[in-house]
Amino acid sequence: PKEAGPEETEPKDSPVLTEKRLDLFNRAFEHLLGANYIPAAYLGNEIVSGTIHTFLAREKAVTPEARETFALIYLYEEKDGSVRIIDICPSDIETGMDGDLPEYEQADDLIPAPELIKGLEDALEETEDTSYMPVAHLGTKIASGLEFMILAKRVIDESDTQTQYSFIYLTRSNDGKFSVREIADLETEAVTPEEEEPEETPSPTPKPTKKPTP
Repeated sequence: PKEAGPEETEPKDSPVLTEKRLDLFNRAFEHLLGANYIPAAYLGNEIVSGTIHTFLAREKAVTPEARETFALIYLYEEKDGSVRIIDICPSDIETGMDGDLPEYEQADDLIPAPELIKGLEDALEETEDTSYMPVAHLGTKIASGLEFMILAKRVIDESDTQTQYSFIYLTRSNDGKFSVREIADLETEAVTPEEEEPEETPSPTPKPTKKPTP
């Protein structure tokens, strides 16, 4: 029987975690063991025989001293509304959002504000070989001014059909000038979830690929 759920209210390229998207994520992870997952942003979908959904999530193993890091999550939604996990692709990039005194405060609005988009463009003017398209404003921290954690699509070769992501740490000084403190490429490897394997589930495309660190 079809699983009733909320209707989608945002375009597919919006990072906003709508009620529909949260419902899909929560149902997919309902019985997963070994780690906790918190959705951080929605990264789009691909229509095949069903729908492949891509999320950025915060991942933390259920063990003492575990670090919370970012992961890419691929879910498969059947035509009847049921959903299951295709891939969990962990990374070593820490979120800075867990614990009693988190380094970053989670952003109230995932859609990057025009001021941040313009500030990022100005700060990256000298980046010739790679272009970055901001996807989501994930968090903010108070430094000597403010620092914004932004997830961006990374494009090195226009002919490359694979989607790659980077975390850009954009600072705004007290006088309003923007600069980039760090760019961390999201490099991931797929792992098998600790639950029953789905049968003949299509592989998601595009997927991130490893990029050598210069």
